[in-house]
Amino acid sequence: MTNSPDPAIHEFVRDPAKFLTSIDGKKSTVVSTFHTFDGQRPPAGGFPKQGYFKFVLYHSEGSQRTFEIVYHGPTAGTPNTIQAYNLHYTGGAQTSNRPAFIDIPKKVPENTLLFTGTLSGCSVIVTNLNRDTYRVFHDSRVNSSLLYDNVEMAIDYTSYCFSSRGTACVFMQYRKGHWNMFAQLQVMKGGGMAPMVQRHTEMYQSPGQAYFPLIVMEPGSYNAAEARAKFDDRRRTNREELRRMAAQFLPKTPIPNESDGDFVPDDISFRNPAVKHSQAIRNVINAAPGGTGEKVRLDRRPGDDIEQFIPATGEGALVESLLQWQTVNLKLPLVPIVEESQDLDWVYLWLKQKERRGFGAVVDIR
Repeated sequence: MTNSPDPAIHEFVRDPAKFLTSIDGKKSTVVSTFHTFDGQRPPAGGFPKQGYFKFVLYHSEGSQRTFEIVYHGPTAGTPNTIQAYNLHYTGGAQTSNRPAFIDIPKKVPENTLLFTGTLSGCSVIVTNLNRDTYRVFHDSRVNSSLLYDNVEMAIDYTSYCFSSRGTACVFMQYRKGHWNMFAQLQVMKGGGMAPMVQRHTEMYQSPGQAYFPLIVMEPGSYNAAEARAKFDDRRRTNREELRRMAAQFLPKTPIPNESDGDFVPDDISFRNPAVKHSQAIRNVINAAPGGTGEKVRLDRRPGDDIEQFIPATGEGALVESLLQWQTVNLKLPLVPIVEESQDLDWVYLWLKQKERRGFGAVVDIR
């Protein structure tokens, strides 16, 4: 990757949607903030909230090109750099309530931009702080827009988790008198080296070569009541699916049906009785023989009796049992539903914390 500023950044600034939209579904341009600060040591107090950025051509292969948005410094130094706001990501976990944030004016010069780090589970939330200011958060918690008040725009994990490799580049631009939020859905290619645009065929395994459209939002596009209703419905459905699939894929294992207990404030963990039902099922799945990382093949047709595959000549001593092999193999389909169950429970615990302790207990801006 050359470090030279690419003049394509000016085309991007003029019209990001046009720059990133594939006209024929075959050619694509990706912008990425995956390597924005690579190799750069932050000054005392961290990187500034405004600075100059450049495009660096990071990857080019056939009809695919990827530009990295790289921090250039506090001053321009070259015509092919642009000034932008920097919402730096401070890291965190599902138990962290201290997201990175930045306050930006609601009125700024046309085409002003804001960049933040690549999303791989995080959320970016734009909130209405007062008459003149937006407060923008980069929150490490999955689907954390549900925890905020006065949300104007937001990108959550549910917006880009189309595969286990799903990531997103999110940026904002002031266009036609107001801020807009853009999100380009991406997937990592080549051992996590170069972000690329994901195709419909890779998600749905259906005909067609169209790329996912760029997500564009305007102030007021976030509907808090609708988002909460969708969350509650999905969590209810997930709990049902988790138990049903556990019984289906672990037929020899008793699946618990525990009732949830009362929420214990300040205990944001799966030990909290408020998520007892789903955690009990996850514990059983995790304790089942074998690990989900093992690759075990069992040539077995639907309807076959597992016992017919157990050797009668003593060869069974090579493994504990073919029944255990089957269990290892069949645990793999449970991984996505278990991961989603955990994501939903994290959000649920934070929502209960907000109900009991208030907004300051779930978003700490000190």
